[in-house]
Amino acid sequence: MEAGTGFVLSLFFIILPVGLLLISYLFKDSFYSSWKHRRYSSPLELGNFGEQQIYDVLLQSFPENHIFRNIHLMKPNGRYTEIDLIAVGKKGIYVFESKNYSGWIFGSGHQRMWMQTFPNGSKARFYNPVLQNRGHINALKFTLRNFPKIRYFSFIVFIGPCELKKIEVSSPDTYVLYKYMLKSEMTNIMEGLPDIITQEERYKIISLLSMYKSTHAA
Repeated sequence: MEAGTGFVLSLFFIILPVGLLLISYLFKDSFYSSWKHRRYSSPLELGNFGEQQIYDVLLQSFPENHIFRNIHLMKPNGRYTEIDLIAVGKKGIYVFESKNYSGWIFGSGHQRMWMQTFPNGSKARFYNPVLQNRGHINALKFTLRNFPKIRYFSFIVFIGPCELKKIEVSSPDTYVLYKYMLKSEMTNIMEGLPDIITQEERYKIISLLSMYKSTHAA
């Protein structure tokens, strides 16, 4: 009887980890398929999720009325551009472009296109977000041309399960980083640089940017 019980227990402890591994694999595969489906079927929803993640971080450092989402501004060439997030502070204006990507990310500040590589070997190119946000800042400079001493900080924030493999950016006041790094980088700016925008100027800038709020902004 004891021998039979021992055999059953041994068999149980052999089967249990195999079963758990199988369940884990099936669950992971199901979760990944669901995430991938959401990613490609609803890019607007995914983009809004990334913006909300950044917005939540900004609320820790800025009053709510100093933060703007989905601002539409005219560029010097007459065309319009949409900016994900803007924060108005004492040190300058912070401009954010959120990227909710997976895979490995390669690129440099001067390349027009960056590369996204997946584990299965497939690749996808996307427009250089540093250049994209530079266009946003140019539109801001054009809109705020009566405030020439403003300093602009460009933040490219990656939200999704990606890995920044080889990113070479040397532009001043430009940051390409993961979302978890955002708070510390902004703290370095706020604690290490002098104030250049007075309270009166901030109120004027906030009043001006409020005119360009998207009616669809959350």
